[in-house]
Amino acid sequence: MRKVKVQYLFSNNPELIGSKAIVWGTRHMYSELELSQIPSHVAILIDEKWVFESTLRTGVRVEGYKKWKTHNNEVAKIDCTKEERYYEDIKELFKELKGQKYDWYGVIYLGLQLIKQKIIGGDLPSENKWQSNNKYFCCEVMAKMTGLDYQMTSPVKVMMDLKASL
Repeated sequence: MRKVKVQYLFSNNPELIGSKAIVWGTRHMYSELELSQIPSHVAILIDEKWVFESTLRTGVRVEGYKKWKTHNNEVAKIDCTKEERYYEDIKELFKELKGQKYDWYGVIYLGLQLIKQKIIGGDLPSENKWQSNNKYFCCEVMAKMTGLDYQMTSPVKVMMDLKASL
């Protein structure tokens, strides 16, 4: 089995309305960060070559890292050092996800809960009541690939939690 380097990519794109909305909707969570430091997207980078992600337009896909960087403003890249990863395992996981649609209902539910939290405070629910088990927004793809639960987690929370665990 071939061992691979896995990194988590965090990005935003100030030209896209969806990215702006996510940054606005999650800014309250980490107000010490500058707007340019708040990601609206998370993806997985394999061996500095391949990006695994789910986007609004494409659903789940893999894209070359060089191409990915042409339409994403990289905010952070964090090494996955907790466990060894193997290409064959990632390939099998991705086969299950490839071509799956974007989880619009799941991301809308998360967005509404973030707006509620931003306005009146409180914690986010732990369960995403509108999520689909065969559709994925960006955090859900990362969760599927890592075995974690990110159904009610924003990219900025994932990033800050990872940084805190280093």
